[in-house]
Amino acid sequence: MATYIADGYTKDGYVKASDANQAGESLYGSLGFTYRPSTRIDNVRHDAEVKTALKDEFNPKPDDAVKAEMLACKFVASKLVSWDLEDDKDNGIAITPDNCSRLNAGLFYRVYSIIRGTALSDPKPGTEKPESSDEEQQKN
Repeated sequence: MATYIADGYTKDGYVKASDANQAGESLYGSLGFTYRPSTRIDNVRHDAEVKTALKDEFNPKPDDAVKAEMLACKFVASKLVSWDLEDDKDNGIAITPDNCSRLNAGLFYRVYSIIRGTALSDPKPGTEKPESSDEEQQKN
């Protein structure tokens, strides 16, 4: 829990792979990452930059919409310390705004929400607490 976000504070994040459909296909794989949680001021500043880039948020021009989306990618890249993202040859992929723009949309918005403090990470496999036995529950 990050009730107070101190300078230099980092946190581990994780997004589990999306559920597979009946054919076994999923939209994206899992992603583990370390990040600096954004503060309320970071979020307000970023939101204002995006709104300014859109100029007309109700009828944005395509170039303005792309500029606003790249601001979101730049924001995420600036908060990420590390990630386990690899290409199909198992080479690590650098954290850059351009590489963030290449993430699956669903995965990107999960990471974006976690960094902004509006969503929680998924439990990383192997870190879940085992269910209490009947005996342990009776002790409570």
